[in-house]
Formats: sequence, C-alpha cells, structure tokens
Amino acid sequence: MPDNLSNRARFLETANGAPLVATVADEVLRIRRNDPFSRVVVVVPSYFSAFFLRRALTDELCVKRGASLFNVEFMRIEEVADRLFDATSTGSEKPSMSRLIASELIYNAIAGLKSTGPISDHAENESTLDAVQHTLRELELLDDGAEDGLLRLTRGSR
Repeated sequence: MPDNLSNRARFLETANGAPLVATVADEVLRIRRNDPFSRVVVVVPSYFSAFFLRRALTDELCVKRGASLFNVEFMRIEEVADRLFDATSTGSEKPSMSRLIASELIYNAIAGLKSTGPISDHAENESTLDAVQHTLRELELLDDGAEDGLLRLTRGSR
C-alpha cells in the first residue's frame, strides 16, 4: 500500500547542471519506491529549462539507472498557478482564460503589429510581453465599467 503521506510537495534547492539532474532523479526514484505510478510534477522556470531537464532526466533515469520517466510532468510556475486557480469555482458561466493562453494571445497580437509605436519598437523584448500581460491583469481588477472604457479608448473616443 502506498504511503501517500510521504508524497507531499517538497522544495529542493540545488546547484544547476549535473547536481540538479541527480537530485531530481533521486527524488523521482524515492517517490516511486512508495508508489510506482504516482504523478510527479517538477516546477521549472521556463519551457526551455523543462525541455533540457526532461532530456537530461531521460538519460539519467532511463539510460544510466534503468528506471523510467513515466508520469513525470514539467510545469512552469504560471501553469501551477493556473491549475490551482482553475480548480477553484468562480461561480461564473464563462470559463476563465488561463494565463498561459492569455500570454499566447498577447504574444501573437504584439507579433502581428504593423504600425510602429512604443510596443512594436520593443516587440522582441521579453519584458514587453510581461508588461502588457501585467497591465491587463491589473485592468481586470478594475470595476465593471473598465471594459467599456477600454473599448471606447481603443475606438478613439473618450
């Protein structure tokens, strides 16, 4: 019988590179000793780090240690927040848009800008996407009339 109490979230701090891969591999194996099919979520800072860590863990676990990477998921902290947020009921009829989808929509809108201006001049800068997304999140916190005000501003009227 699996010991579910031992499979709680834990935070580990380790150096990057080989020590990180070895530490994560050790933790996956330790968790699998208690429950071979349990889900393991590894929180990473970016898509690229998830990509490279998955490759390194595949080599470490599958090739060197003869284990598997079954049911190991890599998530960015934003995705963890989205899952936690989406798991709570909002009482709204409209499903909420995840920050990941919103980020993708904003990125595509910025990439598709034809006219020059303060946003298009900095479209390649990663902080531009963050700033626009942060601004939109702040605007969501405004009262219900904010949406109408934004629509009027985008149409050129006050």
